[in-house]
Amino acid sequence: MKDQLRVCTLALCLGVVGCTEPNPDIVDGGDVAVGLDLREDADLRRTDGSSADLRADGRCQTKSSALLLKDRGQFVMPLLTWARSRYAVSFYDDHLKPNDFNGYFALLDAPGQLDSATLRTVAPGGLAPRLAFSGTEFGMSYLRSSGGKYEVRFARISETGELVPRSDIKVGEAFTSHDITWNPTRREWAVAWNFYTGTATPTAGVQMSRIAESTPLGASPPVTISSGSQIGSFAGTGGTTLLWNGARYALIQGPPGGRHPELTEFSAEGAVLRRISIGVAASNDPARAALAFDGSGYGVVWMTSLSGTSEVRFGIVGSDGVYQSRSERVLGTPGRYQGEPVIAWNGQEYFAAWHEQTRSAPAQSTLHGVRLTKTGGMIQPAQQLTASYSMWPQLVWNGCQYSLAYEQLDGKAQGRVAYFSDTLPMP
Repeated sequence: MKDQLRVCTLALCLGVVGCTEPNPDIVDGGDVAVGLDLREDADLRRTDGSSADLRADGRCQTKSSALLLKDRGQFVMPLLTWARSRYAVSFYDDHLKPNDFNGYFALLDAPGQLDSATLRTVAPGGLAPRLAFSGTEFGMSYLRSSGGKYEVRFARISETGELVPRSDIKVGEAFTSHDITWNPTRREWAVAWNFYTGTATPTAGVQMSRIAESTPLGASPPVTISSGSQIGSFAGTGGTTLLWNGARYALIQGPPGGRHPELTEFSAEGAVLRRISIGVAASNDPARAALAFDGSGYGVVWMTSLSGTSEVRFGIVGSDGVYQSRSERVLGTPGRYQGEPVIAWNGQEYFAAWHEQTRSAPAQSTLHGVRLTKTGGMIQPAQQLTASYSMWPQLVWNGCQYSLAYEQLDGKAQGRVAYFSDTLPMP
């Protein structure tokens, strides 16, 4: 069974953001994804999600697209990033032989067409490449197996998609997961990862290192942000776990032992400023979490595992750093497995997505999504976004509409196109 990597665009006609009518043309069998031209220097997956009014030239569309890549082996965890006027996608696979992984990178132009010349291996032997855009180039963090452990590595990729020579460096040693963000204030990237010593008295937690844009390229010594915690499962959830909010870093993590997710804010140098416990009830699997910054506070989604039932939950952290328990709600369908949540902020409201799996045989997994206000109210009931077996969503707001990358696992016909309006109809 071959995985297919797909990108679909969710166009939400909201307030200042205008939308044109859907384009009914369907592109069959192509390597396609829809995007918009937006001239901003910020990577909106990693910042406050400020938006632009694109009504004047009609660049906001309600068309979504289907197939991005196909028949290249076992695609794993597509990561989508908006880079000024186009998309960048990173993923990894094991199509050569079992446990022989490689990290890949590709660019999609403004209309969403895959630039095949940019599809290349950027991390030989690498797992879970993640991207952040500086406005001129991409910073990429990834994992590489080394002596029974994982090295956390960093490399630069040019705006045209080429690996910058001699930019691949080691920044630390990881247990499972990592994330990267760009700090425009300091003109540097920050990489955070889950570490585990594995000694006679093992310790675990999250460390962070910074890599300046200027040369010579080198990583700062790792700083321990928290002990006994974990960001994501293997390589994270696919959502943002680390971001720079304009004044400080924010990291969502899950302490072990069946407790609550924790949001940690820390300075540009790595000094912890405050820790915020998330969630009303404790969870057995709180590490699968993601966050978005709304300009003053945070929207958080996480996966709970209680009494054999997995749920995706949402909650708000206010500008005062207090978790607002009244905002907490279960987003998915009761009784179904719910997992791998992601969230983004568009300047006016949140959008959260996750996958749900039925218990009946054969089990089917589909992606679902919902719009939420800044205070946590559901603007509409959750809607099903995909009709086939799909998982590992990655969500990005491009200044006009949301785009969703995900793994497609059913091996069925290629080139299917879905359309979404502000009501998010079922496919």
